[in-house]
Amino acid sequence: MNKKILFSPVSGADPISEHNLYDGPLLHIARHYKPDMIYLYMSKEILEKHEQDDRYRYCLKKLGEKLNHNFEVKIIERKELEQVQLFDTFYRDFGDELKKIQSTTDETDEILLNISSGTPAMKSALFVLATMMDISCQCIQVDTPEGKMNQHKHSKVYDVEEYWEVNIDNELTPEDEKYNRTHGEKLISLKRIKYEQIIKKYIEGYDYHAALMLAEGMNPNDTVQYIEKLKLADARQQLKFKEVDGLLKKHDPLAYSPVRDNEEKRRIYEYMLTLQARVSRAEYADFLRSLSPIFVELFKGILLKQTSSNIDEVFYYEDKMLKWNLEKVQNFDEVKSILEESKDKTWVKTWQLIKLIEKFVKNIEIVDCAKKLRNIESTVRNMAAHNMIDVSDNWIKRKTRYTSSEILDLMKEAFKYTSYNIKKEDWKSYDKMNKDIIREI
Repeated sequence: MNKKILFSPVSGADPISEHNLYDGPLLHIARHYKPDMIYLYMSKEILEKHEQDDRYRYCLKKLGEKLNHNFEVKIIERKELEQVQLFDTFYRDFGDELKKIQSTTDETDEILLNISSGTPAMKSALFVLATMMDISCQCIQVDTPEGKMNQHKHSKVYDVEEYWEVNIDNELTPEDEKYNRTHGEKLISLKRIKYEQIIKKYIEGYDYHAALMLAEGMNPNDTVQYIEKLKLADARQQLKFKEVDGLLKKHDPLAYSPVRDNEEKRRIYEYMLTLQARVSRAEYADFLRSLSPIFVELFKGILLKQTSSNIDEVFYYEDKMLKWNLEKVQNFDEVKSILEESKDKTWVKTWQLIKLIEKFVKNIEIVDCAKKLRNIESTVRNMAAHNMIDVSDNWIKRKTRYTSSEILDLMKEAFKYTSYNIKKEDWKSYDKMNKDIIREI
């Protein structure tokens, strides 16, 4: 709707000061910000003045005519409100009124708060609400023409028509020093600050889904700088590559998907990064349960890289799962003999690949690395997958002689023996992505 909405308490200096004949804060804000809607909050004393001569709406109407702008004015009456020095009263009441106003707006509207009119309790309550509430608003202060505290002078009779005619602000031009005495401050709410701190913690812990869920519950105006990058990080960690590629059109691919030259290579690389994240979050059971798929890919990669035969013919993918091509297997006696030991001759398994690596790969270090990984899998993977146990890093160390980080290091060593050609800096890709997102928050 692109509307400006002003919420304003009303003070004795409004609408035009009897002391100096300049705009009071209410009128001066209206003059320079030209709000479309103005909510005037009136205590018992102010309401009596309003009912006496309609001074506030009269001056706003005259100002609107002068500016060729229509001010729609709504009065919030508090006929019983006499204790205008009580902060708690206004903190609750202003909060309720601002929520009502906010419910009528959309993200294109702007809410202005006059924190120069009213009692100290009113001003303080408005300022605190502006920082506490999840509301996009601008607090506006107005300097006195003298640059010091107002002198209060209130006559029993307030000739509103005369005061309008002699109002000095009506004659000022932009060249005059006192032409615009407003100071607008767009505040970041404490709630937003708190949420963004939590989002940063989620990002640093590689929990992009939690960060995205929290961000999506915030004011869209507050997250516009980084919400798309969070969606990209979340899709990346969930291995949704089509979604990632769609979002990458607007962002740096080196920060969000550095390995894209080969689909199979990309899939195993990104899967490995999710395992790193699980270890960082101490999700050790999930880490162990996720080892078998990547071990299959690593062992196959080692086998293909370290042999000169066309053994790759015996493999094919179905729904991203590696299967044996039984027709081609007949051409390889070593593979054929291993499959004869298997009850299930459909899916490729790590123990089968290890036997092939032992037969075909001559480098002892490579064979030893692969066998260590296979032993880790056979020792703890099923225990973690099929038992309700507390899996800690110490537990993994006791069972395998390796910590989770050391297992990751072994896996990275195994990558070196494949043709995937993952660079050392690529393993820090999530950290690079995190810095890019956090920089926008």
